[in-house]
Amino acid sequence: MNNEATELPIIGGVPIGTIIAFAGEYNKIPAGWYECDGRELSKDAFPDLFQAIGTVWGGSGIPSFYLPDLRGMFLRGVSGDSDNDPDKTTRSSPRSEPSGNPGNNGNLVGSIQYDAFQGHRHGISWSHGSPSYGGPNNTDSGDERNGHYFTELTITNPINDGTNGEPRTAKETRSKNAYIYYIIKVTR
Repeated sequence: MNNEATELPIIGGVPIGTIIAFAGEYNKIPAGWYECDGRELSKDAFPDLFQAIGTVWGGSGIPSFYLPDLRGMFLRGVSGDSDNDPDKTTRSSPRSEPSGNPGNNGNLVGSIQYDAFQGHRHGISWSHGSPSYGGPNNTDSGDERNGHYFTELTITNPINDGTNGEPRTAKETRSKNAYIYYIIKVTR
């Protein structure tokens, strides 16, 4: 990675383009900071910020560029030459623009990954009765392999295993989290 220092404006010890977690309400975001909401900004109106972040979050720079849109997102450090992100080369651009620059992809700042669940398998076993499933997705067409009869099986409603508590389900895989505003230093 390139570690050459670039002279960027620093205001009160904070470089333009710095992102921080802000625990106050939206109407309390300090002057000189904007929410990381993906808004389009003019390169001419925000030259220092453009110098700091350029078009890594999208835009052509002629005349505009975009702030990062971090609403509902977790932040992750660029993997660089480490193997901490095994999918670092397949990361996506933050914007889908038919023309112009959608922003960085791959192993670069500004790239994003969508939610995912690590590939895995579940073992299902039974000891008595017919190895068929009589649930709502049961079909009469099964598959016989090595003397065993298989039919479509849908697993729903995870249950308590008696040790680890009640499983929580949702529309995404996520860790326990708290809402904040990510804000970015945009002006002096």
